[in-house]
Amino acid sequence: MNRKEDPMTDYVPHLKLTHEGALKILRAAIEKAREMKQPQCITITDDGGHLLAFVRMDGAKVLSIDSSSKNR
Repeated sequence: MNRKEDPMTDYVPHLKLTHEGALKILRAAIEKAREMKQPQCITITDDGGHLLAFVRMDGAKVLSIDSSSKNR
């Protein structure tokens, strides 16, 4: 092989969900829940499971807050 060894080949660049991207996903999920006539608690996390956005729709069950954040 005539190529020089690249010391960065052990790393893979990846896309990162932005705050604006999380809000777009959140809005789409809210619209879907409205279509289904089923209020939800919706959690959006990054690839590490860290919270980016959350909403509890009017009428959503309080216990669903815990379940929405555990399903990451």
